[in-house]
Amino acid sequence: MSQQVEKYNSHPRNRGKIDNLVAMMENVEEGTRSYKVLRTTPDGLSYAKDIAKLYGLDLEHILKDK
Repeated sequence: MSQQVEKYNSHPRNRGKIDNLVAMMENVEEGTRSYKVLRTTPDGLSYAKDIAKLYGLDLEHILKDK
């Protein structure tokens, strides 16, 4: 999903824009729970796609509801 941001943003029925945001732990070695949010392409090692689909936020569901 994150690899297709430009495709979603250029869709003719799109009324808004989306972007990639990634939450990174500040201090992974110590396990400090302080996060930094970056605008970057995700590395694909998360459950974001599954979570988006669960809540109907994948492209298929978004276009179906319009």
